[in-house]
Amino acid sequence: MTTRETGKDVHVQRFAKGEFLFKEGEWGDRIYQLRSGEILVFKTGEKGNRIALAKLKPGDMFGEMFLLNNNHTRTASAVAVEESVVNVFFEEAIMEDLKDMPPRLRVLFTGLVEKLNKLNTCYVHELTEIIEEKDAVKHGGRLPKLRPAQEEERDTGISGDRIVSKPVAEEEESATKS
Repeated sequence: MTTRETGKDVHVQRFAKGEFLFKEGEWGDRIYQLRSGEILVFKTGEKGNRIALAKLKPGDMFGEMFLLNNNHTRTASAVAVEESVVNVFFEEAIMEDLKDMPPRLRVLFTGLVEKLNKLNTCYVHELTEIIEEKDAVKHGGRLPKLRPAQEEERDTGISGDRIVSKPVAEEEESATKS
């Protein structure tokens, strides 16, 4: 990751393929805007599987959900799918902008973001259940044993629009066929 300051309120950062911008549960203090490249935002499901929330393209803003949490924790992880460049906006500047917003718009903005956070939580919970049920059916009514997610691996494990973890048995079967 390389950082370049472009002004008082904006920094530019470059991330290599597979590099995390932030991880779920970490402290948050900045929002990002993708300038180039591709970023994958995902949550880790109850069984350790990764569930894609969004594949971001240039112009997309992300990382704002920490503003809703009193403890400033990240509600998802973000990883560069390819080399990516982002604008970084720090919390101090964002809060100054919010102070300048008329009170009724600030209330509206805060309410919309809270609703988005609730919807996001419900979406991830439901999607996790669907994926786990599908995996159970695929494996004869039992859930396959999954390897823990490799946080530092460079391969994002993207398959279609969701991140998948190969069951241990399938990995070992693939290795013996090679």
